[in-house]
Amino acid sequence: GARPLAALHGPGQDRYDALAYWQRGRELDTAGNRAGAEEALLVAQRLDLSHERPPPEFSEIVAEACQPPGCRTVNLHEGLLARARSEGFVATYDGTFGDHEHLTPEGNDWVAAQLAPLLAGAL
Repeated sequence: GARPLAALHGPGQDRYDALAYWQRGRELDTAGNRAGAEEALLVAQRLDLSHERPPPEFSEIVAEACQPPGCRTVNLHEGLLARARSEGFVATYDGTFGDHEHLTPEGNDWVAAQLAPLLAGAL
């Protein structure tokens, strides 16, 4: 099960501060604790108040709604997590995002590579 949030934040850290969890996740990843990094970064994502991106559950809703009409989707959130679990969160996120939400050129290439099979199958 999930650990209490207190296990993820440092002394004096506001448990509702998304940036603090983001930084903690980066520290944990750098220290080689990928499981802790993932947990902290997912908390940061949920606490992020910018609302510039949909919550991860949105991908599941889209996939479910898409089934009857027969359209195809790809879950970019899960794909990014899979990369981060393999390559490390700091390397993956720094290579994909220029900041916490805007894609780098490499990030755009990665998204395009994920979407290309869907487009090719539609032709």
